[in-house]
Amino acid sequence: MTNLLLDRFKPAISRLYLMREMTAAEAAWIDEVREVYGERDAGMMRFKDRGAGKTGSRLNSLYLAFVASRDRYRAS
Repeated sequence: MTNLLLDRFKPAISRLYLMREMTAAEAAWIDEVREVYGERDAGMMRFKDRGAGKTGSRLNSLYLAFVASRDRYRAS
């Protein structure tokens, strides 16, 4: 019985983990955006190309991690 129940909810559980991963990656990226651009400008930088940071920067690495996790979540 337990296996049948687990099999039934496994896709939802997997999607929940992907959502949590995406949320954590987004939070890490936004924290770095705040660190780089300051609290006042952080909200707008999220929607601008500069929010992705320069190639090779920590900001860019965190942005790419967020985009990858977002894409995995959307594909699930």
